[in-house]
Amino acid sequence: MSDQEKSSDSQVQSPSVVFLGNDLMFQSRIGSVVRSSGFRFLAIRDVSKLSEGLSNETQVKWVLVDLGMAGLKLSELPGLVRASVPGARLLGYGAHVQKDVLDVAVESGFDLVLTRGQFDRDMAEILSGPTA
Repeated sequence: MSDQEKSSDSQVQSPSVVFLGNDLMFQSRIGSVVRSSGFRFLAIRDVSKLSEGLSNETQVKWVLVDLGMAGLKLSELPGLVRASVPGARLLGYGAHVQKDVLDVAVESGFDLVLTRGQFDRDMAEILSGPTA
C-alpha cells in the first residue's frame, strides 16, 4: 500500500473511543460495545500515557475514564483531553460508594459522570447517541 493510500485510509477512519482504565474484564466489555457501535477502540492503562495516546488519534468521540484508577488528577484531566482532542466528550464512571470522587469529576468539568452500574447498563445507548 502506498503512502497516499495509507493517508487516504486514515482520513476515512471511523471515530474512536478512548478508554483510560486498568480493569481488563471491564475493558473487554467496553471494547466489545464500542466496536459493535461502529467505533475504533483504544485502551490506555497508564495515566502517564494518556497524552501520547490522544495525540495519535484524529477523531475521538468519547474519552471514558475509570475514576477509581490510581494516579488520576481529576482536576487536570478535562483540560488535557480538550487540548488534545477538541470536540471529544469526557465520561467518568466510578463506584457508587465513592460519591466524593464522582462529585470531584463533575466539578472538574467532565461532560458526563455516572456510577459504574449506570455506565454498564446504558453504555451502548450513550456511545451511539449524539455527542453534542
